[in-house]
Amino acid sequence: MPLLVQLCITLVLILTIIPLGRRFGLPTLLGYILSGLITGQIIRYFPQFAERNWIDEISYIAVLAFMFILGLQLRPQRMWQTRKEFDRIDIAHVIIMGIITTGLFYLVFELNWKVSVLLGFAFVIPSNMLIKQLLSKSHIKDLITSYDLFNDYKVHYCIAVFLIALLPLFAQHFSVLGLLAYIAITLTLISGLFLLRIYIVKWIEKTKYPHANTLWVGLTFLVIICGLLFSQYFMLSPAIAALAAGIVMADAEFRADIAQSIAPFQGILLSALFTSFGLYIDFSSITHYPWHITDMLVSLIVIKLLFSIVIYSIRKYHTQNLFQASILNTQSGEFAFIILFLIYSQQLIAPEMMSVLSLVIVLSMFITPLLLKGIQIFSNDFEQHTQR
Repeated sequence: MPLLVQLCITLVLILTIIPLGRRFGLPTLLGYILSGLITGQIIRYFPQFAERNWIDEISYIAVLAFMFILGLQLRPQRMWQTRKEFDRIDIAHVIIMGIITTGLFYLVFELNWKVSVLLGFAFVIPSNMLIKQLLSKSHIKDLITSYDLFNDYKVHYCIAVFLIALLPLFAQHFSVLGLLAYIAITLTLISGLFLLRIYIVKWIEKTKYPHANTLWVGLTFLVIICGLLFSQYFMLSPAIAALAAGIVMADAEFRADIAQSIAPFQGILLSALFTSFGLYIDFSSITHYPWHITDMLVSLIVIKLLFSIVIYSIRKYHTQNLFQASILNTQSGEFAFIILFLIYSQQLIAPEMMSVLSLVIVLSMFITPLLLKGIQIFSNDFEQHTQR
């Protein structure tokens, strides 16, 4: 089956499932995942095309694009100015859950401690994009303010970036000297890209080119390519290079022009990322881990739900808002998949385990809207009963 045919099948499924899903209240992101899941099962009926090279390539591009977009949002100057807004309760909340989930991965799937640490902390980070789509529904948005719910987003972003930055160190045996060398190389990458941006911008301004705004996208691609080449030469993670390129361009005076230029392609790249969730799931390998998946999924949802209830109780949420806000945080999401994919690309886990853990992420994302709908129905019935 040629690659073009596989992509066409995926596109047809997306165009079919997304409209049907909206009619039944299915968030768009889950429609992308379901399309990838069905596509993955179809192409596996052709054994001669069972290799995952094309899936890896699509996922690789989507992950790099997502990391650049993330870096473009993490404006260092703004993050520093708002550093006092970091809630210590949220930080402690994520750290404690990460430690518990790390133990679950170590015990349930018998992974080594390095991979367990990375996955344990990655899986406790909820899908911020799914939550935004669920909040877009008026009956939810009226009950929970986005400010209250997303106050800990910075904590999630920083922990995800920290995990991705540490991943190359976990892929090999490292010493204190190796750690210092890695930090020095990473800082050199960021500094070099920053100086490259400044130098080229000054050169463009000096030449007084009348259509300089059209060159900013080209400059952005140059910074990204230089970062990827640097990371390849010094054996850094390409995701770190893409993230560094986004951070370097985040505080540029032409940031708005860059964001406007990539906006038409941002949806395509993000859809490719979420479609990849389903493409990696192979039901033939999952049959060997039914109880492992069940144990991990139930434990993950219960742990995140209980901790979220405690946090929102401390913040004195109204009872109905408390349970809805807690349920919205019960899933894993895009950061878990990205870190899982990077671990898989470093050959730290087998393809079979990649499929199993991808299913855990996907199931947690599909269960969240169901739990939310259930708590809404229960709340409405309870209110009607009390009014009588």
